[in-house]
Amino acid sequence: MPKHVGRWIGAGAVVATIAAIGAWPDPGAPSKLKKAARSVAVPTWRAPARHAVAAPAAAVPRPAPKSEQVFHARWGSAPGELGRRVGNESSPEGPASFAVDGHGRAFVLDQVNGRVQVFEPGKAPRSLPVPSDTYQDVALTRSDGLVLLDRLSKESVAFADASGKVTHEVPLVGKGVAEAGDVTGLFQRDDGTWVEVKHANLVKIADADGAPLDDRAIAQGRFGAEGSQLRASKSGASSAFVAKKTDRGVEPLAKVEFELPVWQLLELETDARGRVFLGASLLDERAEAPFDVLDAREVVVVLDPTGSELGRLDLPASTGAEESFRRIRVGADGTVYHLAWDEHGATMRRLSL
Repeated sequence: MPKHVGRWIGAGAVVATIAAIGAWPDPGAPSKLKKAARSVAVPTWRAPARHAVAAPAAAVPRPAPKSEQVFHARWGSAPGELGRRVGNESSPEGPASFAVDGHGRAFVLDQVNGRVQVFEPGKAPRSLPVPSDTYQDVALTRSDGLVLLDRLSKESVAFADASGKVTHEVPLVGKGVAEAGDVTGLFQRDDGTWVEVKHANLVKIADADGAPLDDRAIAQGRFGAEGSQLRASKSGASSAFVAKKTDRGVEPLAKVEFELPVWQLLELETDARGRVFLGASLLDERAEAPFDVLDAREVVVVLDPTGSELGRLDLPASTGAEESFRRIRVGADGTVYHLAWDEHGATMRRLSL
């Protein structure tokens, strides 16, 4: 997977993932999106041009967001620390991903140290050992277990109990997944385990009990409200287009304008109220280096179910080039969790409007 081109990320680097979340052409400017850099979720639908939507960011009122620190962890291998690997011929590596449950507990995939670190409010951090340092994404089951994505080594998804012990694995390759390396995300839902392929389709590889499926369901995008599917893609230098697919067909949801050029789209999620969260990494075209944090910003734009902008959350920019797989998560209540780092360690914050 190419370095520094995508997988969610900000001023700091990341692996390759999102410059178009499930990209479909922008109805207002289809030619501009023919070669949209990386998508975050799905193949292409073509929406009618008459449905194009535009909402300049400057015209949208922005309520003051709430922000608080969840934890700060120094680099290291001791309890409460997170691993960092620096190689001479590869990009620095930090925590690959994380998940947050309904109790506010953060499960950070500290693959460098071969563990998942659990940061729980009011308690000391604890570690769940995992048997490999090649996992790249993590999700949580209904029974407090872990689901771990290994797309490059074992080419499978591992299911672990609440202690971190792996109980079984489900192969990635099968209907909807031609090559394990094509998998770009892991999603655990009430109906089972889904993986994203090439930032496009979602493929259901296991049922709610973690049993493998031969007849795999396929969804054309990230899951939205009321059975819809969402996609987003860059639309010109400084804007992004979000569309949704329903039983009625493809409909544009919003065109979001940014103050700086869009380097990558980082996330596309929906909360229980149907609000849509679009994460983006912005980079000044004049920057001489792609990781010059003075010229880079990260932001999450919050849209209501109709596509109207509700506000924006400015995220702390990372100042290191550590690669990661996922640095933004959205809770069911709309709380945004963001993991950033610098030379001293990693910090998670939660933000909301």
